[in-house]
Parts: sequence; C-alpha cells; structure tokens
Amino acid sequence: MLEHLGIDRFAILAISGGGAYAAQLAAAVPERVISLHAAAAVSSTLPTRTPPNCAPTLEQRNVQNAFWYANPKVWWGVPGSPVLVIPGWQATAYLDAVRSFYLGGRLGDPSALSHEQMLPCGADAVVDAARITSPTYLYWGGADTSVPVSVMARWQAALPNIVKATIYPGEGHTVQYRHWDQILVDLAGYGDHTVVCRNGQTRLVANDRTDALVARGATLGLCAWADAS
Repeated sequence: MLEHLGIDRFAILAISGGGAYAAQLAAAVPERVISLHAAAAVSSTLPTRTPPNCAPTLEQRNVQNAFWYANPKVWWGVPGSPVLVIPGWQATAYLDAVRSFYLGGRLGDPSALSHEQMLPCGADAVVDAARITSPTYLYWGGADTSVPVSVMARWQAALPNIVKATIYPGEGHTVQYRHWDQILVDLAGYGDHTVVCRNGQTRLVANDRTDALVARGATLGLCAWADAS
C-alpha cells in the first residue's frame, strides 16, 4: 500500500493493539521508518512478550467475544478519563464501537476479532527486534490496567533505540488521546521538547526544563486541556 501511494519514508504511530502490527512493519522495512511511536501498545509480536494463550480455538474465542458484540459501548467506555472533557468524544467513540462490531449486520460475527487475537500464535508472529532500529518513543499511563506499564518495559527490553519513554502518573488507557499534542510534536522531529501550558500560553520547552515548570504550576499539553479542567 505504501508503494501504491508513493510513500518512501514514514513514521509509525501504534495505539493499543496496533503495537503488534507496528513492530512487524518496523522490522520489515527498517530503512524506511523515520520513527516509531507506541502509545499504550501491546508487545505481542516482540521477543520479550508474555507468551500468548493459544489454547482456545476460533469457535471458543467466538463464544467469549460475543459479549463485545452484545455490549459494544463497554469496549469504548472510558469512565474517569481526562479525554471526556472533549465535547462529543465519548459519543463518537461509542458510534465507532457500534459501527465496528455491527459491520456484518445487527448480529455481528465475532470471527474477525477472534482471528486477530489468534495472530500472535502464528509461526512468524515474533519479529527480529534487532531490525527495529528507528528512534522509538513510548507513552504510557501509570494507571493503565488494559496495557500496563510492565508492557512498556518489554518494549524497552526488546528495541535497541528507545529515545524517550514517558509514564503519565494516574492516567489510564486513553493516554494517547490526552497527549496527542506531544505525540504530534515528537512525530514532527521535536522529541527533545515538551508541550506545556504556562501562564495561559502553549509553549514548547526543552525536556530538561519540564519538571521545574510543572512544579511551578505549568501543565502538560495544550492550554485547552487546562481550560477544560
């Protein structure tokens, strides 16, 4: 697809389950990857992963996953997340969940989800992590129970070029949306700077100045976050 679109070099952003695919892509064409960004992303295709449970069959997984098709809003419900201050965020997320799970009709077939869950059990699932040489940025919520901080440690143990690994205390599995501003800055090549709101103005400051500014009242991210909270 990249060749069809005429894209030579590119950056990769992986969110949650996308981590498995991002590692495969980064290892497949390392010379074309400008940077890799993993936000609360699974490590299921890295050699440092926790071995997956490959015992359930497709049919057994379908039975388990039928719950999500009957309750799609549970999949994308984020109670307590800071992103709920964004007008319409939760409603849009609910619509996305309903559209995804009901893609095949009102009684959606969970086989697609079950198939994805079985991919880490494939013979070629684990990548050669030494091939992932691009600068890598990690973003994690310290209170993430879906993909906990221990998974970030697996990325750090597997990849040779971790540039920055950030843990946001008290935040959960929506850390990528709350800190989308910082991710975009890192993607643009300014990974040595942090987005902060100081005195009502959004600024880019050197990473080594961030803690001191936050201690004096600055907040992370665009001022819109501070205004909304």
